Amino acid sequence: MKKTFLILSKIFCTISIISFVCAFLFLAAHTYYHDYYFNTIHGYHNPASEFLAPNKKEMSILLVSDSGSNNLVLRDVLKDAMKSNTYDFALYVGDMTKNASVSAYYWMLNDIKPILKDTPFYTIPGNHDIVRRHGLTKKHFNDKSLYETIMGQRYYWFGYGNTLFITLDSSDETIDDEQFAWLNDTLTKIRPLFKNCIIIGHVPPINSCPECFKAHTTKPETTKRFGEIIKKHNINAMFFGHVHFYSKSKFQNIDFYTTPASGQSIRDPYHPKFGYLSVKIDKRGNVNVTPGFIDFSGPKNEFIMEWFTRDVMGTKVRMVTTTALEISIASLIMAWLLLALSGKKRK
Repeated sequence: MKKTFLILSKIFCTISIISFVCAFLFLAAHTYYHDYYFNTIHGYHNPASEFLAPNKKEMSILLVSDSGSNNLVLRDVLKDAMKSNTYDFALYVGDMTKNASVSAYYWMLNDIKPILKDTPFYTIPGNHDIVRRHGLTKKHFNDKSLYETIMGQRYYWFGYGNTLFITLDSSDETIDDEQFAWLNDTLTKIRPLFKNCIIIGHVPPINSCPECFKAHTTKPETTKRFGEIIKKHNINAMFFGHVHFYSKSKFQNIDFYTTPASGQSIRDPYHPKFGYLSVKIDKRGNVNVTPGFIDFSGPKNEFIMEWFTRDVMGTKVRMVTTTALEISIASLIMAWLLLALSGKKRK
């Protein structure tokens, strides 16, 4: 029996060493990508409270959402959008990552930069952009601070020409009292300065396509309060993501659109493809929305590359490293206990 304990002790000691080495290698690779590969990426800052292009009377805007770290698809979506249009700016309507991490954000920013070139790029958070996970369990918690550090404000307004854009943070299916007070104040004081007004958020207030998917809306009290505030003001149109399908409907008698997925699972029975929205606002304030869809079938080797670099090196490196260290420590403890049970004395 003592000999068995000694053998098991050596096995656990070996497991401990291997786990520690794996954790070290993952951490070293992760540090390399952060400190060297992403040295040209410093995050994007939204134009909060800025008045841009004051003489603009008409504009063209690109809206994409819900790629969830599937940058291979997102790149093709953006390439398709950019080849046929010139946009004044692009706005990401949330869920650019699968699980929030520094690498996940930087991989996306690094990939889209050469495609968008000089086109300004703004963002708002989605539910996946505020989820952080530890260990290999499904336990998670919401943390909005990482998004704010890298991408900037979670909700903000900015003027572009004669149009006011109001972006919201509904990433956790709610809008808190502070944001509601800000929204009401913005619509009361800033809205009269502009001819047009567009509202953009991630989680929509209503399900505009029940046959496409159930729920996935803000909580009832948030939807009710949001509707009561916006109905008092002249809103031209609203855009939301989260549901992964394109639709047009009405909310509080305001034109209401949802964006197709740009990489996450497709839930659209009418257009089962990845896509984006091209939005044009003319001199009269008319909002013309054209959805764009792409056929996508990337090569397997690129899918493997995406999985490793975006998923393992990005969103799971913290979980894998933590788990490897836990296994290493637990195995080391077991090795010492079994060594003690074997009766082998150290010299």
